Order: sequence, then C-alpha cells, then structure tokens
Amino acid sequence: MAVALLTPENAAGPGSIGLTGLTDSQVASKVLARGMSTTYPLCCVAMELAAQLERRNLDLELEWIPRGANAEADKLADGCTQGFSTELRRGTTLDALPWLVLPGLLEAGAAFHAASSRPPASGPDSAAKRPRLAGDRLRDREPW
Repeated sequence: MAVALLTPENAAGPGSIGLTGLTDSQVASKVLARGMSTTYPLCCVAMELAAQLERRNLDLELEWIPRGANAEADKLADGCTQGFSTELRRGTTLDALPWLVLPGLLEAGAAFHAASSRPPASGPDSAAKRPRLAGDRLRDREPW
C-alpha cells in the first residue's frame, strides 16, 4: 500500500531508485527477497507489489527489526494516530488505490479455490476417487 500510495507513478526515469523499509515480519522480508510465495492470498499481494515496483522503476529491500522497535507502526496499524502529524496524513480507501493486478488475481484465486473444493462429479472417473476394497486391485482381479 505504501508504494501505491506514497510514490508517484510518473517519478520513473532512466535507471531505478532503491527503497529500504523496516518490518517486524520475517515472512514479509523473505517473500520480498525471493519475490514470490506459494500461499494464497500472499502470492497475490507479492505479485501486486512486484507490478507496482516495476511500474515505478523501484527496488525495495525490507530489513527485519524486532517487534519492540516497530511500536509506531503497530500503533498506526491499530488505528491510533495520536502523536502523528495530521498534515502528513494521506487518507484513502482500499478501493481507491491504483491496483494493477491484485483484484484480478484475488478473483481468479477465489474461483480456483471454490472449484477445487467441490466434491468430484460422478461418472466413469469416479471409481478412481472411491476407496479401494479388498480384492479390488488388478492383481486380485486378473491373476497371471
């Protein structure tokens, strides 16, 4: 969200700009270092971040810091803005952010998970889905 909200799209010029961020999530720093995740929906978020960084010619490196050193970010995440300047606030909603690929990826992922959780259809292939019974193996049916 910070990349989409705080970095202008037209800032991209020749070369790239390096950004460094701090996080108390070891998962976030590892996902960013690898550039991927196999868990849903984290994989969709990682792809959106990659698209946002590419559009702006940015390189992002997240460094891990202990949770206690990240108290200000935790306060903001909990909605506590006391002690923060209101002039620096950039208000928005998730729907208003300029997503590049996230909505389509989440929709496709939800459809995939819904389709994969349906029970198998009955038919000629359904025999392969039922549990095997004693004497149902090929060597029992067709001894040589």
